[in-house]
Amino acid sequence: MFPGIPTCVEVSQEVTDYLEGDLPAWRRALTRMHLLGCSACRELVRQFTLVKGAVAGVPPAADDALAQDTRQDLLAHFAGGAPDEPDP
Repeated sequence: MFPGIPTCVEVSQEVTDYLEGDLPAWRRALTRMHLLGCSACRELVRQFTLVKGAVAGVPPAADDALAQDTRQDLLAHFAGGAPDEPDP
C-alpha cells in the first residue's frame, strides 16, 4: 500500500467514523482508496452498515428495560461511544 493509505486494522478501528461521516475529508478519501483494493474491508463496511440499520430500526420496548438498555448499548457501540454507566 502507499504511505498514508490506512491499513485494514486502521479501517476497522475507524469504520463507524467513516460511516457516520465523521472522518476528515482527506482521511475519508484515503479510506476510500483502501476500500477500492480491499474486499475484506468492503465486506466489513457492508456488515456494519447492515447491523447499524437493523439496530436503528428496532423500536424501544417501553415495558422491557433490558431490551432498551441493550439497544442503547449497541447504538453507542456502533457510534463509537461507550454505553452509559448504570445508575447505582
